[in-house]
Amino acid sequence: MRTPSAAVFGVLAVMAIAQANGAGEPSPHPLAWEPFSESNTEYSGFSTTGRISEIYRNTSNILVVSVKQFWAPWAPGVAIAALWPANAPFVVHVSNGVPITIDGKKAARDRLAVGQTIALQYSIYVYPHGSSYVYCGARRIDGRTTAPTKSR
Repeated sequence: MRTPSAAVFGVLAVMAIAQANGAGEPSPHPLAWEPFSESNTEYSGFSTTGRISEIYRNTSNILVVSVKQFWAPWAPGVAIAALWPANAPFVVHVSNGVPITIDGKKAARDRLAVGQTIALQYSIYVYPHGSSYVYCGARRIDGRTTAPTKSR
């Protein structure tokens, strides 16, 4: 597994935040990382929170509306990372074996439902040969059937 160097990613993150704060527009801000590897690569360590708005059982994907900015590919066939704004739709693949908890209890993928609030850990996968396919895949999902109560 190959990951971008911390220094490169840090500089790009600062540039993205500066762009996002100054522009005030709802579109994502594309940023080229260091050139993607010529081999199949996983870039891990990403996370966000949001609400499930759609479930595509035939493709094992979920559509999440994130409550904060998140990193994702600019497009499925484009190996450029973008900092997407809050409330942008975010499609994530949920494969078999991804650890899922709902209300603190282990759950299967078929227990995910529209309206659940989730904390999502994910990776960006790059497959440069053949299809040049880039997508996000869940690494861990912690869900709630109801919103957490406010504590004082």
